[in-house]
Amino acid sequence: MSLVRRAVVEDAQEVLRLRQVMIDSMNPGAATEWQAESLPALRTRLADPDGSFAAFVVDHPERPDALAALVVGTLEYRIGGPGRPANGLIGYVFSVATDPDARRRGYARACMDELLEWFRERGPGTSCSRPPPTPSRCTRRWASRATRPPRCGGTSEPPRLDTMSLNSLASIENWPVPTAAAGVVRADGTVLGTHGPVAHRFPLASVTKPLAAYAALVAYEEGAVELDEPAGPPGATVRHLLAHTSGLAFDEHRVTSAPGERRLYSNAGFEQLGEHIAKAAGMPFAEYARQAVLEPLGMAHTSLDGSPAKDGVSTVEDLLRFAAEVQAPRLLDPRTVAAAMTVQYPGTKGVLPGYGHQNPNDWGLGLEIRDSKSPHWTGASSSPRTFGHFGQSGTFLWIDPDARLACVALTDRAFGPWAVEAWPPFTDAVLAEARSRS
Repeated sequence: MSLVRRAVVEDAQEVLRLRQVMIDSMNPGAATEWQAESLPALRTRLADPDGSFAAFVVDHPERPDALAALVVGTLEYRIGGPGRPANGLIGYVFSVATDPDARRRGYARACMDELLEWFRERGPGTSCSRPPPTPSRCTRRWASRATRPPRCGGTSEPPRLDTMSLNSLASIENWPVPTAAAGVVRADGTVLGTHGPVAHRFPLASVTKPLAAYAALVAYEEGAVELDEPAGPPGATVRHLLAHTSGLAFDEHRVTSAPGERRLYSNAGFEQLGEHIAKAAGMPFAEYARQAVLEPLGMAHTSLDGSPAKDGVSTVEDLLRFAAEVQAPRLLDPRTVAAAMTVQYPGTKGVLPGYGHQNPNDWGLGLEIRDSKSPHWTGASSSPRTFGHFGQSGTFLWIDPDARLACVALTDRAFGPWAVEAWPPFTDAVLAEARSRS
């Protein structure tokens, strides 16, 4: 059952109080006299469930008769034009607030999802504009997501399948593995082709990490965590954990170096990241990831139960949905995704598992960046901006922004010399064939 409900007349005083919380965050010490003057008109609006005004709220779990979170919006008419809906309806979000002692529980996110759904129900042309200038950090994050689909209860459109499948994908038949499946998706969501049992669920191993990182970035945009807040070992932050620079050992929860000094690839770091987000969100990390990423993308056959570093299970079909999302973000602000694929702590040396010491060993926020690394698991023709991850279960996901293309390959044979030999020419063949058809 959802905690969110539509505000009623009896909530008017609390609605004004939470709006004042938002105003104070932007302008500390702002006047409060306006509340008494606004109360009658607000009560009138709240009494009309069929009007153009809506407020969605969550009751405070510890304080009876108080509200924990609030999101308010109105439907307004604008003359149509380029980029504007033909029916002229614009959804305007102007109040997003959470009681200070009820933050980091996902309440505002849930309220926003309900408001966006309310907008959509009032016509396919409805869109959402941004709040007024100089908003607070929390309001700014909600504004950046106001034109994207809801994450609770909604799913994205499935990627579109091109009728001309890539012949190069069939080369996975020559891989020395019991089972393999692969697929390629463009930045516009078009699936260029697939091969093999794309609905088969494979253990992902470390390909789990990009999914976990995306959930962490959702938590950042929601205000549940900050990238530079303390997390993990002393001196480390959420950013350090995502970028494998926290100083934690590979698979042990012990510190081997100071944060930021070396790129120490660490499963333990991602596990501490998952624990940190679970505590901030008030729910297990796997459930948070399901609500924040898997469910809205329609990834029904994917789960992140267990370690957020290596225990994910998914299908090629589901990961193509994820790869399409990363290339054209709808769950996150594109600027957040751009930061994730930007090198964190440039110049940091380290070991790329399976490929030896790299100087530098560039990494983004949960995403490995190819740059000039050699040897590497992507192709010789992959652009330096290519990013993604591979897993020890014989799996990989790469996204090449220059080619505007992503590829997923899943197998059930552990990574080893066979993969080092097979994957780069496979990637080069995929890129070459895709370019010939563009």
